[in-house]
Amino acid sequence: MKAHYLMISKVTTVGISFSLLCCTILAQENPSADQNQQYLAQAASIGVYFGGTASQFDMCVDKGFLPPPKATAESQVNEYLAKPDRGKQELAMEPYFRKGWDMARQQLHEPGFAMTKERCDFIKSQWEKYVTMFSLR
Repeated sequence: MKAHYLMISKVTTVGISFSLLCCTILAQENPSADQNQQYLAQAASIGVYFGGTASQFDMCVDKGFLPPPKATAESQVNEYLAKPDRGKQELAMEPYFRKGWDMARQQLHEPGFAMTKERCDFIKSQWEKYVTMFSLR
């Protein structure tokens, strides 16, 4: 993962840690981790990054660092997950995505985590990339 700023946001560092943790948790749940397990671990990682960024974006709005959008970032993620045209495999991955997202949310509420204008500017740029990537508009 390339770092574009010296002040790498905690979500990136946390995301890497959670990605490894998610993979470890899933491997422990089924010692014979096959390709399906790898997909589920990837879904948890995406939950950390995509969902975690949405949660941070909304926190930035709540703190007044970003202007309020028409819809919250978290509601956009939930709308994306509710799309009926998703395949069977995507539907099976959703609980793992949500597990990763929940882990990211927990980290955001730990002592020592602070939102700053600089962090929110970075989160905004990341969120805009996700909006484009996942066609959320």
